[in-house]
Amino acid sequence: MKPEQYAKEMIHVVNAISDTLQKKNKIKVPINSLGYKGFLLLHSIKGAAVLGFERGHGMAFKVLETLPDGTMKLSPPVLVKTSKIAVGLQLGYNSVYSIMLLPSDEHLETLIRETETIIVKDFEVSGYPGVNSDNVSTFHKSSMSAVNDGLHITPAVISASDSLMICDISLYGGTLSVDHEAMTEAYGKDYCGPVEVLRGKHAVPESLTAQIAQINVGVSKLAALKAVSGGQE
Repeated sequence: MKPEQYAKEMIHVVNAISDTLQKKNKIKVPINSLGYKGFLLLHSIKGAAVLGFERGHGMAFKVLETLPDGTMKLSPPVLVKTSKIAVGLQLGYNSVYSIMLLPSDEHLETLIRETETIIVKDFEVSGYPGVNSDNVSTFHKSSMSAVNDGLHITPAVISASDSLMICDISLYGGTLSVDHEAMTEAYGKDYCGPVEVLRGKHAVPESLTAQIAQINVGVSKLAALKAVSGGQE
């Protein structure tokens, strides 16, 4: 996938989640009050007929600075890809928009540094609320393990979808990894590496500047939503 398409999809992710959150007064996970230091925006396609699959793309951002007006200065993006398999009772198809919230920038760097990060989602029952529905966005507890580093974290995940998933009772497992081909296309073959990109050591590619600015504004608006609850269940 072209870097420009990545950015286009991530704008859709931010807008879809923002639209969904504003339909309800509360969600279970606070976005701003816990001071999250890293974000993973993900768009994945999910389909199933008993044995399921989910594959997708995303962008990782580190919060470099919180500005006086409350907006966040984000790092240039690291382009990532995901793949999952699911075993269980499933039938249907949907497009899932997610934001993973990480409390530590070191956690984000470790996950990005790994060749592959294992993602496991606990037993899940039910589908996702549609982007245009009045239902609140689904809160998931996923665990992520950086294999070589031994790190195991549980990020907060908020998801919404264009849902045609009729039934979903499944156990997930999969991986997340840097899309090095897309990164090279975006930053050039001599770019400084994904972790250094997260640290702000590389400028946002000129071809992505306008789209990344939109994403930055969108994420800042998400963090500023007053409807977000102060706790989680």
